[in-house]
Amino acid sequence: MGNFAISDRAEEAFAALIQSAVTAAGLQNVLVGTAKNYIDINEQECVFAVADSGTVEPDQYGLGNFWLDVAIEIRSNAVQDQSGTGPDATPKNTSETLVTTVFNALCTSTITTDLSSAVADFTCMGALPQAVNTARHDRGAWINELIFRLYCCGSALAA
Repeated sequence: MGNFAISDRAEEAFAALIQSAVTAAGLQNVLVGTAKNYIDINEQECVFAVADSGTVEPDQYGLGNFWLDVAIEIRSNAVQDQSGTGPDATPKNTSETLVTTVFNALCTSTITTDLSSAVADFTCMGALPQAVNTARHDRGAWINELIFRLYCCGSALAA
């Protein structure tokens, strides 16, 4: 399995977990995706799992295990609804709810098992949180990022 395939599998696994958490929390109008459908800043709340295929490092030649960095980017509207009564009347609260939902779904003791179960032909043996970054985009969005370093392979391993 090539580097891009392992990157795709990791992105798909994270996106599946995030979609499940967002749906369970009853959050509406949140776009969850991967690098394939990554969009620029807009008014819609969105969460993307983006694997950096340039960071794919084989653990040992020929074993099929890789280290891979994956960024989870959470973007939410930072522009307050002028009427004060619309869906973005309190954008900071909306943003914090989305960030908390995503972080709680991913920062668990079962993250490796959860990722491995989320998609076929993918096993995650280690998921190390690397960094948390926050920013505000000049076009009116808060951006929160959670970066993981995965130790994974592109096949399902027998238990």
